[in-house]
Formats: sequence, structure tokens, C-alpha cells
Amino acid sequence: MIYFISDTHFYHEKIIEYVNRPFKDVEEMNNTLIDNWNKRVKHKDEVYILGDFSFGNKEQTLDLLDKLNGRKYLIKGNHDKVIKDKEVASRFEWIKDYHILKYKKYKFVLFHYPLMVWDCQHYGAIHLYGHIHSGVAPLGQARMFNMSVEKNNYEPVSIEEIIESRDKRIVGR
Repeated sequence: MIYFISDTHFYHEKIIEYVNRPFKDVEEMNNTLIDNWNKRVKHKDEVYILGDFSFGNKEQTLDLLDKLNGRKYLIKGNHDKVIKDKEVASRFEWIKDYHILKYKKYKFVLFHYPLMVWDCQHYGAIHLYGHIHSGVAPLGQARMFNMSVEKNNYEPVSIEEIIESRDKRIVGR
């Protein structure tokens, strides 16, 4: 299975206040995010992280990556500083600024930031993004989905859920 998630901000204490996350401290937030991730994601699953993964140091981030199930792909966000460390970076299948994922008859455009236009937008391509946390899709774009944890019950969202909700707008509202 393929999953998507964005803006986990592991080890970022101030994010709790900034975006009103329902956690008493960073430890509770980290543990909840890890538990939610591992309840959905199995070891062979793929997880596309759309930026702002960890504010932890090298050791914290390596420990975190060991705890999280799945093969991890990272689209760089504006706060992904720790990935400059080669050992941390090596734990991801790849790290990119932008990626196009083809799945069945669908094309997914993955980027940390919401785009006003994207490749094959007028042919049904779906844009997945993060960065704006609880904000809504610009201009009400029907095929844009915010993967920030605040929008998706603090857990990864499966590719099938996104396809199913294209018209219902269950995910990333």
C-alpha cells in the first residue's frame, strides 16, 4: 500500500502552540504520531512524506526512522534541515524537491507547497501537498489534497482513500 503524510514536525515543541495541536507536550505528540503511523503502515508499505518531517537532531531522527514502519520517500520541506546529514538521508529511499507518482490510471504531483497549477492538471492529475497545515486548498481546487497531519487525524492517508475521496473531499479538507 502507498501512504502520504506531511508536516509531522517530530520534536518541534512550538508547533503544538503554533497550529493548536491537541497534545500536552512534544513527547505525547511524537508518540501519538508514531503510533498512528504504525497502526496504518506495514513494513513493506511505501510512505511519501511531503516535507517538514523532523526537528530532532541526528540521533533523535535516526531513532525515529527506526521506529516508523514502511519504506520512506521524502519530498523536502522548508524545515528539513537534519536530512543534510548523510546517515539520516540514507534512511530514505530517496529525497527530492518534487515528484510525479503514477499509480493505476492516476498521476499524483507531490510537492511540499500547494501549487496553483501542476503537470496534467487539466487531465485529472491530483496534487498532494503540505506546508499550510490546516489551511484549505487554494481557489477550492477539487483535485488538491492537503496531507498535513492536522487535516488527516494525525495519521498517514492511503492512496486508495485519496482516489475514493476525490469527489467526496473526505481527505485533506
